[in-house]
Amino acid sequence: MTTLTASITTLKNYRKALPTGALREIAEKVGLSNATVTMIFKGYESKEAPRVLEATKELLNERGIILDPEKYGETVSPSV
Repeated sequence: MTTLTASITTLKNYRKALPTGALREIAEKVGLSNATVTMIFKGYESKEAPRVLEATKELLNERGIILDPEKYGETVSPSV
């Protein structure tokens, strides 16, 4: 599995855990349109997917949302 494919798969899983309005915040953070970020979360392959993944992890950390690695793949936990 390539890094891009892994990022897209992870994003599709993370989308389920995101609070309302999070995609818009992520789009603003990475400087992309809301439509582009939404497409990436739906599985559209883009070179921007890794940036969107990092912004998603940051948002989850900022909100204190901890994801179960067995369910979502990668571990995302609040910074201590």
